[in-house]
Formats: sequence, C-alpha cells, structure tokens
Amino acid sequence: MEVHADSEVLPAQDSRSDVQDDDEEEQEEEEEDVLQVYETKGYLLRTKTALTLLAVIFFGSFASLIAIYMTYPSFTEEESQYLQFPTDFDKAKKLGLVLSNYKDKYYYQVLGGVILTYTFVMSFGIPGGMLMSLVSGFLFSFPLALLLSCCCCTVGATLCYLLGYLLGRNLLLRFMPHRLAQWSKAVQNHRHNLFFYILFLRITPIVPNWFVNVTSSVIGVPLYMLSVGTFIGVVPPCCVWIQARVKVAGTTLQHLSTASEVISLEAVGVIVVLALMSVVPVLIRERNKIANFCQTCPSRLKSSRCGKCCGRSNAITEEQEVVVEETKPTIIITSD
Repeated sequence: MEVHADSEVLPAQDSRSDVQDDDEEEQEEEEEDVLQVYETKGYLLRTKTALTLLAVIFFGSFASLIAIYMTYPSFTEEESQYLQFPTDFDKAKKLGLVLSNYKDKYYYQVLGGVILTYTFVMSFGIPGGMLMSLVSGFLFSFPLALLLSCCCCTVGATLCYLLGYLLGRNLLLRFMPHRLAQWSKAVQNHRHNLFFYILFLRITPIVPNWFVNVTSSVIGVPLYMLSVGTFIGVVPPCCVWIQARVKVAGTTLQHLSTASEVISLEAVGVIVVLALMSVVPVLIRERNKIANFCQTCPSRLKSSRCGKCCGRSNAITEEQEVVVEETKPTIIITSD
C-alpha cells in the first residue's frame, strides 16, 4: 500500500506577479477616476480661457476691496504698510493692532473691512484664513467674532466651490490630475458618510481647505453639504484662534510673539476629541452594516479572527463575491 501526499505550493514568482497586478489595478482605478471627472455636468473651458477669467475675477474682486478701503480714514505711513493679508502670525498681529486704533470711531467700516477681507481670502484660497479669526477675536466680542468667522468661511467656501465649478475643472485636470483622482476616490469611499467626512476635514487640517473647496464641485460633492459641513466644522479651530487674544488673564495680542503661544495643549486636545466624535456616527453605521451582513453571510465565510461572519476582516462587501479556496493534502491510496 502506497500513500502519496500532494499539496499545492504557490511559487514566490506568482506572489510578485499578484503584487504587480494589484499596482496596475490601482493605477487603472486612478485613471478611471480622472476620466469620470470629464463626465460631470458643466462646461469644460480651455485652459487659457479659464486662466483669463480667473485672473479677471480675482483682480476685479481685489480692486473692489481696495475701493472699499479707500473709504477708510487716512492711515499713517507706518500703519499703511501693515494693511495686508495676514499670511503669517506677525502680520496678523500688526493688522489687528492697526485696526484696533480705529475700531471705536469707525466701527462699521472696520467690521465691513474684516468681513470682506476674510471672505476674499477664503474664496481664493489665500493662506491666512484662520489668522483672520485671530484678528476678529482681538477686535470684537467672542460671539460676534465666532459668528463672523463661521459665516465668512462658509461664504468663502461656497464662492470657491462655484469658481471650481465654472473655471476649475480643466485647470485641475491639467495641473493636478493625480491629486484630484485620489480625492475623488476618497469621496467615493465615504459617499454614504460624506457629511461627517467633510466635517472631519474641516475640524482637522489634514487636507487644505482651498483644495477641498475648489475640487468638491468637480467630483460631485453637493453644495449644501459642503456649506453646512463647513459652517459647523470650522467652529472648533475658530474658537481656538479667537480665544488666543486672551492667553491668560490680562494678556492680549500685543504680548503674543509667536503662534506657538496661541495654541495650547488643551486646545489641541479639544480639537482631537471633536474630530474623533465626528467619526463616531460613521463607525456606528459601519458596525451596524457589518452586523446586518453577518446575519446573511454563508457559514463558509466565517472569520477566524472573531469566530463570526465579519465582512471587514475578510474584506467582504455586499458588492463583491468572494471565493474561498482551501488547499488540503490529497490522499491517494493504492493497493498492489
């Protein structure tokens, strides 16, 4: 009697080819995401036309902003050099100090100037958006500064969204197709939890706000969802910058020298907690989805990790078909 034990062993070369195939599939998926952008609704302007219109809108808005500032009282030569976009902490500090000298006598002019500047910065993705919250917190009361910051961020994000819809499609496809494809894939993966995903991105600075705003219209994010998510999501970071005017009792903007003095560990902890809270509904929904799927999952797809049907551990989704293959020794019994 002879017993032969045969077992199938995958060669290392096959595993390498599988990795290469996976990489090629990922690249193909990324290219498909880029091609899907072309199928979105709206007109696809030529690059030169889009750049020209964008420049006209930008400089036209900037000229309007300068015209409004011309109605302000006469600034001294030293003060005039500080009237610029607060792209860093030092510029924000000096701008706040200059405007504070005219706030009492020209309250509404200063308020209008801050609102227009804040909205302009957010609309065109100019660095320094959150620093405008620092300036508004120094000039106005906390409730007014918070409402002003949230409204300006929301209006600016909406205008940036519309600019991306009208002009940004071809520019994004030409200058940053890979980033656009990655963002499109991320949005598709969170399509069922898109609001909480946007909320998380607004609370945490993982993805630049200007990139989220200008690309959302191209990849099909609803405007109302972006606006509502922005208004709620910017509350925590705005609170941090607005409260920076009082680091400790009696300490105001004049005494702050660096941005590290503004953001405390407590503030960072609060933002992290709120960011985690924003993803709790997503985790609950995914858990319920997996639990419902496990009830109908065939017994042959049980996970060895938990002893129950688990779509997550086995990478099983309702749209995918999984074939489980087990390699067992083949026993052949022969008799002489």
